[in-house]
Amino acid sequence: MVATKPSASLEDTRMIKGLFWCLAVLFAQLGLLRYVDRRVAAMPRLADIPRTDEKEGGPPAGGLDA
Repeated sequence: MVATKPSASLEDTRMIKGLFWCLAVLFAQLGLLRYVDRRVAAMPRLADIPRTDEKEGGPPAGGLDA
């Protein structure tokens, strides 16, 4: 029995499917990155959060009374 080489059209189909899968994964990653970027952009910045001085307000939360 002689092994036959797959036809050119089958190889082309596999290559095109592979390219479509690569593009699908790429766009999925870009979509996820955009989602995460918007979530991070909506978070308050550390400079915008008012700082509380621990000396003025008493013991810090969770501190033990000794």
